Amino acid sequence: MSEIFESIIGESTLSGFPALFVRFAGCNLRCAWCDTAYAYEPAYFSSSRQLYEKVKASRQKFVLFTGGEPLLQSGLPDLINEIASGCGKKVILETNGSVGIENVNPGVHISMDCKPPSSREHQKCLFGNFEILKRTDDVKFVVEDRNDYEYSRRMIDAYDLEKRVNVVFQTVHGKLDAARLAEWIVEDARPVRLNLQLHKYIGVK
Repeated sequence: MSEIFESIIGESTLSGFPALFVRFAGCNLRCAWCDTAYAYEPAYFSSSRQLYEKVKASRQKFVLFTGGEPLLQSGLPDLINEIASGCGKKVILETNGSVGIENVNPGVHISMDCKPPSSREHQKCLFGNFEILKRTDDVKFVVEDRNDYEYSRRMIDAYDLEKRVNVVFQTVHGKLDAARLAEWIVEDARPVRLNLQLHKYIGVK
């Protein structure tokens, strides 16, 4: 584990809701602009039972599993299933898109990254996941520049993402002005969503 805390969801189509965050340590990617590199190494160990009890005890109605990369944890789909059915929580899973999601409970809201070139990890995206995602799930593109934006547009068209999922765009914080990204989205007249990473504005990591 890396940390457990309560805060506001800052990304995805569920931005703005309060949630219990469960951040797992360890990641198989090393994105150039990663803002949670501290989660590469574990801070402490928590058993599945301990984690289940912590989640169950939380007053929050949403629980968000993030990382690192949560799907690197063995047994996580089983734990998610147990939490979803036994705790009465809305479960959200943030994943970097490089690990298969076929074992994730269909009731879980998935927010999956599709890494662009500036991440230096874009070749590791598991595009087969697009076939598994539900219409209510999210695919997120974090863009640093126009090249990233053009790459994202190609991926959207290649996999018909606008009809498959919710498409979310956000900037690499401090690298691209959100107003410029908004201009590009408006110019394209695409049914995609601009996300402003709310946690950055309220002082959360």
